[in-house]
Amino acid sequence: MINTIRLFGALCATVAAMAFAPSAFAQATTYTLNSATYSTVVNGPATPCDIAPCATFTSAMRLTGSFVTSEPLPPDSPTTNIAPILVSYSFSDGVTTYSSSDPLVRLDTFRTATSGGAVSIFRIEMQRWNQNPHMAGPDSAATRFASIRVQNTYGEANYGLKCNNVGVSNSGVSDYCDSQNDSSDATSAYQETVSNTISVAAAAIPTLSEWAMILLGLTMAGGSALYIQRRRHEA
Repeated sequence: MINTIRLFGALCATVAAMAFAPSAFAQATTYTLNSATYSTVVNGPATPCDIAPCATFTSAMRLTGSFVTSEPLPPDSPTTNIAPILVSYSFSDGVTTYSSSDPLVRLDTFRTATSGGAVSIFRIEMQRWNQNPHMAGPDSAATRFASIRVQNTYGEANYGLKCNNVGVSNSGVSDYCDSQNDSSDATSAYQETVSNTISVAAAAIPTLSEWAMILLGLTMAGGSALYIQRRRHEA
């Protein structure tokens, strides 16, 4: 009986170690873009634009958004493509929202470098088709798309660009416009000579992993059985 109790104690210790090990914690981490308002706005001469829908940027707008990774970025790393560990993202240029859940969005570049635990370098680029179905070719609503690019010292947003050719993005995403034409009624906004940053949200409160919870439940059930058996022997 003593050996059985000792075995049960060792099992409890093992489960506790598994439950509270760092690998059992929820590792998803949220990062937020902090950027300046646009310094230059260029709206097309056509009012309203020739190919609807139309959009207009203002100098009060800015690039905003956040993204979630499946694990924290390393504290010190060179510039790396982090698209494989992206769980979700959502950005806005004041006119268009770019969300990972939107079937019209195409990710091109998502690269970061870190130093001392902070994101020191980043470059994010993506597009969104204005409608579905879409294509490349003669100017029409179906060939129009919006795009954003943001990095440490520069930001850019476009709307109503005309797609000339569809290919594959730098992140390996197909159905991406890799050749464009700045149509006369396209609109753009720029952040020039700015200091954009990315900050990390506070770490979430650790939680037990599902397997650790299952093992803990089995261990507690085994402990109850041992307790009942011991009481019967004492009786």
